[in-house]
Amino acid sequence: MFTFTYATLAAKSRRAEVILVPLLDFLQSVPILGFSITVVFFLAAHARARGGAEMAAIFLIFTSQAWNMAFSFYHSLRSIPDELVRWRAISS
Repeated sequence: MFTFTYATLAAKSRRAEVILVPLLDFLQSVPILGFSITVVFFLAAHARARGGAEMAAIFLIFTSQAWNMAFSFYHSLRSIPDELVRWRAISS
């Protein structure tokens, strides 16, 4: 849902694109730069439970995949020829 919403908004609105694409580019560094901080945070937040490491892994996997999928879908939407976009809008 994140990928479809974020990428569609960035591809369809020029104003949103100016903000969302650089933000997405910055946020894709979170899994790499924030690995140790994220793991420490989740382990500290769930010190008595065993779920801290699992939650950290899920968060890092999600963020690693989410940025890649969002960029891929965004560029897929941007590469649709204008002729197809106009034809689809006319035929609807």
